[in-house]
Order: sequence, then structure tokens, then C-alpha cells
Amino acid sequence: MKLNAPLSKQSSRAFPRLARAFTLAESLFAMTIVSFVLLAIIGIMPSGLASLKDAERRAAETRICQTLAADFEGRSWASLASLPSRPMYFDERGVASTIDPLDDNNPTLNPVYAAEVMLTFDPVAGHQQTMASNGWLPGETSPSPYLRYLRIAITDHPTDTNSLQQALNGTPQSFVQVYTLVLANLEPDLPMQSQ
Repeated sequence: MKLNAPLSKQSSRAFPRLARAFTLAESLFAMTIVSFVLLAIIGIMPSGLASLKDAERRAAETRICQTLAADFEGRSWASLASLPSRPMYFDERGVASTIDPLDDNNPTLNPVYAAEVMLTFDPVAGHQQTMASNGWLPGETSPSPYLRYLRIAITDHPTDTNSLQQALNGTPQSFVQVYTLVLANLEPDLPMQSQ
């Protein structure tokens, strides 16, 4: 055994040579790929957020329609004919508020939606004559005493309640969605006169 062996040979045997690292070109190529992927993801985010907001709005409007339809189905036609026409207010989830937001004594309420309803034989405002002459249901020549159309106008501008009534009467309004539902009531009263 030699004691005078060179130090470099001993160190090379004791510490094996490590694998090579990435080159500068490989690192730049990988960073380019990652930047394109991140750019694509960031580009998709605004449309995804807009779709999410639209889905939340539709869910709230659906909840509002379900709430109003359930409320109206549980009443007799006679009691519904005497209801005052006034807007109802809802929060961002479509839950009804019992407090009037336009009341100066309650400045903390901030509704997101306002809705107004109209109960009629007419599914589309302004078409009473055509619908009455053709019959309301297949095979019928007059309106059914058991069915009514519930027209619901919903806006996400709760302070602009004039546009709700105009939309219910058939005039298109921006920021107002109008939904028409058919309600059934097994306790008919004297038939409504078509207007």
C-alpha cells in the first residue's frame, strides 16, 4: 500500500462525480413553456369569473321565482286578485327581505334584486285577444278556472322599480328578466275576466 498516493486520486474515489445540472438553454426552454401555460390560465380566468357571476345571478333568480310561485300557489285566486302591486326585495342569494330598502329609517339594508309580479290569463302581455280566440289549452275554447299565468319581472337594479312594471306590461327593459310560470289552483272561484 502506498502512502504517498496523490490526493486527487483518493478524493475522486471517495466522492464519486455528481451528475450534470441543467444547462442555461434547458432552463430557458422550461421557463418559456411554464410562462405560456400561466398566460393561458390567466387569460381564461376573466371568462370563468363572468360565468360564475352569471350562474350566481341565475340561481338567485330561480330561487326568487320558486319562492313567489310557492307563495302564490298556496292562496286562492280571489285573495290574489286583491294584492297590491308593489316591488319585493331580495338579497344576493334570492332570499326575500321583509324590510323596504327605500325606507329612510333602515339605511343598512342593501338589496340586490327587486321583483314584481302580475297574475293573469295572458302568458304574454298584449296578446289577450289572440290567445282567447285560439283557446288557452289544447281543446279548450275558454280559459281554465284552475290555471293562471304568473309573470315575474326581476331586476338587479332594485332602485329602478318603474322598469319592472313596464316589463310586465310587455315593454322590453334592459336589466330586467321576465319569467312566466303557470300556476294551478284546485279551488276555482268566479273566473277572472280577461283584460
